[in-house]
Amino acid sequence: MLWGRISENFESHKRDCGQAPQTPKSLQCRIGLIPKAINKFRRCIRQVENLNPSDASELDIFEYFEGSQTRTPISRSPETPSTVDLNADEDEQTPIEVCADSSGQPMGRKKEKMRKRLAADKSALIAGMFQENHAILETFKRGEIKRNERLAQMDNDATIRYNVMMLQAENKRNKLQLRREKQEREFMEKDLNSISDPIEREYFRDKKLEIVEKGARDSQVGGSSATFNHDDFNSFSQYQGGYEGNDLPPY
Repeated sequence: MLWGRISENFESHKRDCGQAPQTPKSLQCRIGLIPKAINKFRRCIRQVENLNPSDASELDIFEYFEGSQTRTPISRSPETPSTVDLNADEDEQTPIEVCADSSGQPMGRKKEKMRKRLAADKSALIAGMFQENHAILETFKRGEIKRNERLAQMDNDATIRYNVMMLQAENKRNKLQLRREKQEREFMEKDLNSISDPIEREYFRDKKLEIVEKGARDSQVGGSSATFNHDDFNSFSQYQGGYEGNDLPPY
C-alpha cells in the first residue's frame, strides 16, 4: 500500500518526458540504491576517522606514518578494512550509525560544540584585549594631558617668578635711586659757610661739584637722573675758586 501511494504520487507530479510509467517495485528498487550508497560513504568516513583519530596531533600522525613505513603492517581489525570496495553490492541495508563518546553525544556534534566554544572563548579573549588596550590608551592620553597641564603650569609659574624677581629688582633699584637722590639733595643743601673746618668744607664742596658735573652729563645724553635744580645753586659760584686765595670765604 505504501509503495502504491508513492507510485501514484510520483506519476501525478512527474513531468511528461515520454518515459514509461514507474511501477511500485521499480521505484522501490531505485530508492533502495540510496541507502546502499550512504552506507558505503559512511564506511569510508569511519575508516578515515579510525586512521586519523580526532585526538591525535600532527606529530602523532607523522610518527605513525614513519612507523608504518619501517615496520611490518599491524593486523587490522575486521571492522577497519585496508580498502573499501565501493562497487560491492549489499543486499541488506544496515542502519546508519554515528559514533558516540561516553557522554552519549555524537562525535561530530561534540566537535562542533567544542569548535563553537573555542571560537567564543577566542572572541571573548580578543574583545578583552581590545578593551584593555583601549583602557591603556586612554590612561596614556590622560597622563599626557596632565603632563602638558603641569608643564604649562610650570611655565606660568616660572613666568610669574621671573616677573616678581624683576619687580623686586626694579623696586630695589628705585629705592637705591631715591636714597642716592636724597643724599645728593642733602649735599647740595649743605651750607658751606656754616662749616668751620676747612677740610670738611672742601669735602662738601667737591661733592657738590661732582653732583653738578653728573647732572650736566645726564642732561647731555638726554637723561633725567639729575636730582637737583640749578636754580638752587645760584650762590654756588662763590665756592669755585678753592680755599685761601681760591675765592672761598676766609676760615
